Amino acid sequence: MSRYRCGAVAAAAILACIPVANAAAQATPTLKADRACYTPGEAITLTAGGFAPASSVAFFFQLMGAHGHQLATGDTNSTADATGAFQARYGAPDLASSDDFQEHLSITANQQPPAGQPPTTDPMPFAATDVLLSTFDVLVTPWDRGQVDPRKTVAVRAFGYEPATKLWAHYVLNGKRVKTVYVGKLTGPCGNLLKHMREFPFSPVRPGTYSVYFQGSQTLDKRMGTPYRKVVVSRAKAIA
Repeated sequence: MSRYRCGAVAAAAILACIPVANAAAQATPTLKADRACYTPGEAITLTAGGFAPASSVAFFFQLMGAHGHQLATGDTNSTADATGAFQARYGAPDLASSDDFQEHLSITANQQPPAGQPPTTDPMPFAATDVLLSTFDVLVTPWDRGQVDPRKTVAVRAFGYEPATKLWAHYVLNGKRVKTVYVGKLTGPCGNLLKHMREFPFSPVRPGTYSVYFQGSQTLDKRMGTPYRKVVVSRAKAIA
């Protein structure tokens, strides 16, 4: 995963350093990401073209969300080939705010002046692309509070499950899978879901401490997904 360098400079000051025009007589640069949405740590593969042959290109990353924003630069420059094209690979950064479930990530590839060239006021070629950055999580609010009632209906909210298209819940008691339940279809570029369902949509429900694994696969893999590990069903709430 690539590291990012973040400064304390105001957003406007950093953005002012990114050229907004291309005065050189060459093809208009292009930049594309391999997906529309990423979760932190996932690899972002960027494909670029139209830059000057063998030029050095630096990356700028701007995160913008409802509760936070951040600007950063990639820790290395990429070098275009003889046709002005190249690929770069970065690890998706963390969200700017832990209070955001989803943020916009704007990525700019900025051609750098040749080494040893005197400073110039001429704008350098650049290209940009926008993607989404999402947390990878499931929320069942009553369970976060230790309130478990198998008969009650709750809202299940899932975020960032792309590239999966469906969500399952695997109920595990004493290390053994008791039931696998289809939760619903994941939608949008990030693979999100909002579903109202019974906490335990099956019977019987024995008392005990359950682990509930939310996964994009009907086959349980305890190494994957987002688990609730302490869903405690009391004897009074058990279903015969």
